[in-house]
Amino acid sequence: MKWTQDKIKNKFEYFKQERVEKRGKFTEFVVRMYYCIYKQCTVNNAIYCRASDVSSYKVKYKIYEGFYDGKPDHDNKSVIDDCVRHLKEMGYIQFKKENEIWVIYLKRPLDFLLDGEHEAYLEKYEIRDEINFE
Repeated sequence: MKWTQDKIKNKFEYFKQERVEKRGKFTEFVVRMYYCIYKQCTVNNAIYCRASDVSSYKVKYKIYEGFYDGKPDHDNKSVIDDCVRHLKEMGYIQFKKENEIWVIYLKRPLDFLLDGEHEAYLEKYEIRDEINFE
């Protein structure tokens, strides 16, 4: 189901406010999921990566690092899937099937981060090359 522009705008405002107040964990998980995809894209020297390379099974430890002693008290796959869905519906990523393989394209940078957060995540995920979205 495609989100309406109002829903996208409301979610954007919510995420932006969460970066300031940090009341919950979900927005942090969304950001971490984005940077897991970002990193895999830079490893491939592309603006896309195979979806299987950033599956919930492969990235769950990066997503949950520092929370729940590394052992979530809930179904982490559904939370990670929700993060991916939010990124997709807000237009940050796009899925395409190419040669029978699902790939994820980065469509645009996260624009709800606070000043300096992008650079902090590049460092945290040891991302050396930045993606050019033009």
